[in-house]
Amino acid sequence: MLAGGGVPVHAFDLYKSGALTINGDFSAALAVINSERSYNSVGVLTEAGKRTWFEGLGTYGVSGQYQLGGGNGAIFGAFDLFSGADRGGQNAAGITTGDEYQTQIQNAYLGWKSGDVIPWLGHDGLKISAGRQSFSLGSSFLIGGDKISFGKGFNALPGAPGGIERAGGTYYLGSLNPFSKTAVLELGGDHGLHLKGFWLSSDNKAQGETSLAGTNLEYRDAAYGTVGATYLRGLSVSDVATGFFGQGHRDGQNIWSTYGNTSLGIKQLDIAGQYVYQANNGRGGTSRAHAWFASIGWTFDKVPWTPGLTYHFSRFSPGYDTWFYGFSNFGTWFQGEVAGNYAGPFNTAADIQIVKFDLHPSSTLQLSVYYTHFGNIPDGYPKLQGDEVDAYASWTVWDHYTLIPLIGYYKPKYSAAGGGTQLGGAGPNIYSELLLFITF
Repeated sequence: MLAGGGVPVHAFDLYKSGALTINGDFSAALAVINSERSYNSVGVLTEAGKRTWFEGLGTYGVSGQYQLGGGNGAIFGAFDLFSGADRGGQNAAGITTGDEYQTQIQNAYLGWKSGDVIPWLGHDGLKISAGRQSFSLGSSFLIGGDKISFGKGFNALPGAPGGIERAGGTYYLGSLNPFSKTAVLELGGDHGLHLKGFWLSSDNKAQGETSLAGTNLEYRDAAYGTVGATYLRGLSVSDVATGFFGQGHRDGQNIWSTYGNTSLGIKQLDIAGQYVYQANNGRGGTSRAHAWFASIGWTFDKVPWTPGLTYHFSRFSPGYDTWFYGFSNFGTWFQGEVAGNYAGPFNTAADIQIVKFDLHPSSTLQLSVYYTHFGNIPDGYPKLQGDEVDAYASWTVWDHYTLIPLIGYYKPKYSAAGGGTQLGGAGPNIYSELLLFITF
């Protein structure tokens, strides 16, 4: 699932005069997706077979800022709409139906940034914003926007609450990622200490309409990287939504996390990691869960096409709640195009290993392949062990157009009849997609 990270938004000037700047924002994405196999991971599909479907979306609106006189900073904000649709039938897990469409508000927020009013905080060292906007922390392992966009497929299940569908059936593209209500305060600039305090509320039934509050402290160094720590507190959830998705534990849950990334001053090296600990003490009962990841990568910058090699390991304990995890690149955090979106294990009760290799033949073309192994599934959980290989190209055809063809090979260890999720046997699945992104 691209889930917002795959649809960048660029701006063009609509109006600029004196202190006021208004930008036009537009992006669009189209996807043609085919899966030779189907999955009963969410209980919707019961029949094996090939699935082919289409997704398309657009975001369009305005953003801008007004520079206050006397060096008193600037007011900024945005308002835009989202339109999404799917066609062609159910997706590989039956989550969308192929006949959905929706238009709704995406972003609607206002804020103020300090400019040079507080010199010891640096330029724009204080920012305050509120409204409907996206929000992320670190590498989006814990919070990367409110992007899970289920479709009408869940309506076929007993006890499903109405209104689960979101983003017009664009489950894979999933660019609709703002929280419905936010209040965010930031202290600090791009370097040194940076503090965020925030309150977020979701209107997404797939997320239990969760509200939460938290704080995040980072230290940022241009040469060596970033280290950070996070505390989150779940404040409330919807009874109807959480009764179906089992997220009642979020009401009163405490989460602590620490993370970082560094090059150790070596430009070819990239090391990153994060640890999350969850304590459920609320109405969901008392329990503990944790997850962590570690990765190391090296760029061979003196070799033609600048190859890059990365190893990535992540572990998720039984009962771990992914909360609002996001997308930053293929393999994070929807790990495996088939497994991460349709088959499972969906980042809980599993160990996941990834080896990724990249090539850059030119500034407009990247070639990548990554292998993913899913293992260490505990007894009592669906048997979602398996292996997947995904290869793709990212080609900037023109300045505003990017084309991404992808082909995947997924082989589960067990079929749905044997305790897994793949219908019709445990044979391999050939998965393919063609994505087009348009940004202005």
